[in-house]
Amino acid sequence: MSLLRDLVRRPSSWIGAHRRESVDLGALALALALTQGLIAEVPLAAAACAAAVTVLVRFRTPDLSPGPWADFVGALPRRLCALVATGGLLAFVLNRPLGCLWFAALWPVLAWALVFDWGRLRIRSPAANEALRIGFLGVSALWLLRGFANPNLNGTPDAQWYGTMLADLVAQERAGVFPVWIGQSVYQFNGSIYPLRVAPAFHHLGGLLDLLTLRSLGAFALQNLLLVLVGMAAMGTAYASLRSLLPKRQWLAAGLAALFLSCPGVLGIAYNTDLYMSWTTLPAVPLVWYATVKSFRDRGAAPTLTLLGAALGFTWWGHTPIALWSTLIAGAAQVARLTLERGQGLRLRALAWGAAAFSVVAAYPVGSVLLFPTEPGLHSDSFQRATAGTITYFLSQAYPSTFLPLSLNARSLGDFQAGYALWAVFLVSVAGLWRLRLADALVPLAASAVLGFLLLPIPHVSLAVWGLIPDFVRDTTGNWVMNRLYLPLAASIVFGAAAYASARRARLLGVVVAAGCAWSFFQASHFAEGSRRLAHSPDSAVDLLRPENVQITRFAYLVFPALPGSFTHGVADPQIENRLLGRSDLRAVVSNTDAAFSQGQQVQSEDLRYDPAVALDRARAPQDLHLADGQRYLLAFDFVRPDLLDGVLQLKGPHFLREYLLPEYGEARSFGIGGQHARALSVWSTSGDQSLQLQYFPTHPFPAGSPAAVLARVRLIRYEPAALPVQVEGWIPYHARVTSPADAWLETPRMYQVGYHAEVDGRPAEVRKSPDGLVCVAVPRGTSQVTLAYTAPLGLAALYAVSLLGMAALLALGVRRIILHLLAGAPPAAIGPD
Repeated sequence: MSLLRDLVRRPSSWIGAHRRESVDLGALALALALTQGLIAEVPLAAAACAAAVTVLVRFRTPDLSPGPWADFVGALPRRLCALVATGGLLAFVLNRPLGCLWFAALWPVLAWALVFDWGRLRIRSPAANEALRIGFLGVSALWLLRGFANPNLNGTPDAQWYGTMLADLVAQERAGVFPVWIGQSVYQFNGSIYPLRVAPAFHHLGGLLDLLTLRSLGAFALQNLLLVLVGMAAMGTAYASLRSLLPKRQWLAAGLAALFLSCPGVLGIAYNTDLYMSWTTLPAVPLVWYATVKSFRDRGAAPTLTLLGAALGFTWWGHTPIALWSTLIAGAAQVARLTLERGQGLRLRALAWGAAAFSVVAAYPVGSVLLFPTEPGLHSDSFQRATAGTITYFLSQAYPSTFLPLSLNARSLGDFQAGYALWAVFLVSVAGLWRLRLADALVPLAASAVLGFLLLPIPHVSLAVWGLIPDFVRDTTGNWVMNRLYLPLAASIVFGAAAYASARRARLLGVVVAAGCAWSFFQASHFAEGSRRLAHSPDSAVDLLRPENVQITRFAYLVFPALPGSFTHGVADPQIENRLLGRSDLRAVVSNTDAAFSQGQQVQSEDLRYDPAVALDRARAPQDLHLADGQRYLLAFDFVRPDLLDGVLQLKGPHFLREYLLPEYGEARSFGIGGQHARALSVWSTSGDQSLQLQYFPTHPFPAGSPAAVLARVRLIRYEPAALPVQVEGWIPYHARVTSPADAWLETPRMYQVGYHAEVDGRPAEVRKSPDGLVCVAVPRGTSQVTLAYTAPLGLAALYAVSLLGMAALLALGVRRIILHLLAGAPPAAIGPD
């Protein structure tokens, strides 16, 4: 007990007098952290028990010569006591498995590593040291992103939406379509342009990766590989940039790069809310801050500002909210630089190079939205509204979790945070700059302070501050600002710290960065653990992309003025969505759904029944519904008790899963109850014969004592697609065989926008917009062949070519500059703009 009393009263003297005990305690902490991150969950009570026993049991000094063996023997009793006590606590009190006891095996190894004289292993070769750093960063990136090391869906329905978008692009490219301007395959049959033309980096990088992998991967495997490679590229650009700022402190640069990627607010972009568009901006953001810091040192030389403009331009390819904030901050930094340099003359040529690089690279994503809306006069700012009140509400919902360790699965709103490590780096850097006037460090750290202030939920103050921010900026950012601002916040902290460390020795900063990496990597394990806990089955990668399971969500209709009346948030059959409208009044004349009903044959009938003797929380059909491979069916519902239907209808089979919210889950003519809602669903199987279980889960459980009741009568009707008036024979492009009783308009599932043209029997045909906002083609009476294709406006195609060629030229100039530096014998730290 005297040791414990000394430790509490005089910790510094205790550590000095009891070096071996201190090392042993440190090794225990590391062993527990590694066990938690790599092997098994360590309950907090178990960790506390092991630490308490270690402190209470004295370190025995053996009668041996000093050395690692003596330290091992001296610490053996306390380690055994800690092992026994922790094991007993787990087995007899907590009733938990003993997997976390692996910490006892790691403990002595780590204790030896802490006292070993690593200086004897110092690598004197610069190339070997660089290889070691690159290896450390590569392994770190793979460790942080290991949750995506599988070919299956990894994440929420948003991740599934991204996967279907990528599947659409891959399907079109494999069919020989390039560039891809709209969605065309069964994965995006509505002609979606979001985010194809708004944030195109995700699609383009995915298509390029599909080409490089020889078109051998499925959509979800391709998506996961893309996320990992983008993260590794971000680690690379961060390290290269920081290393150039810290030519004599390369390990500090590597540590700061690792802190950047391991920041919860950065990793959470991919893990927490599946913000894959934002994730594609990661490699460019470090370059933005590198060029910003560098511009203060070289007074904005042309290569530096060119790099800044190009990096900012690429962020606009990635995601508009990240790009907007990066551009605003970088612009403010340049204004501050020019103000400090007033009287020294403007370097107009350098500014022109930077502006030109930005304009060329960002020409396509920015011009596509501003200059080529889906319809003339349509403004993009009408699609999202973010009020100051809503923003501050979500900020308050994340507090105080934002300042606590990550949750178990790292999927809560408060898990979007900077983390203790980066805030410690920020405080050390600010304290070190207190008496220094280093503009290149003060500017990024000031930006960090401003962003941190915007993310704080201060009563009344936050509401007032966000109310002062222009509507355009708020609307572009969205209501969940933490998803957007922690990335630039993390980058500004690490580059501000690097600028500070380049002028001072900053030993304390190095210690904080090293400890911060250990803590951040430990915390980051929660992201991967959350992925493991929420993992989808191995079959999901195939089943979720089967046509009968593909869900076209409301996101596929963004940037269009309104949703069509038939839109449903569940799975829709694009074949059934076609219909014929009157040539004069545009009223429905013939629809594929009505034709399927009229010529179909009922093959099965079941009751959707609530029976309290079977289950209190659901209703179900007593018999499964049987689908034959390749056959098409309508599942028709006659709702007997619509008053009891407020919940989720589920259709589930071995390779089939659909869910629909009742009484409605879409627009006026979507599947639902009452009004104009459709009362039938189209179902089919592409995976062999299947049996589907039909269940209904009420929002509120049925009241106790409720009598058994039939909620709906369900009929399975088989029909022949060849007998439908509109037979879609291909989607890339849309090609259909139409049989019309009179001159009519063929209403397709494609959303209308300028650029569609059609042919009927090989001759140009009139195209117009239907009352539902869909593309209509004029068709004659009788049978005809219809082809509908989209051609991008000439100006849009020109912007696309300018951006691609501009990026290629800037990349070639950058590679040339690096090669010239290498040929001139410049040290690696000097490579980059100067």
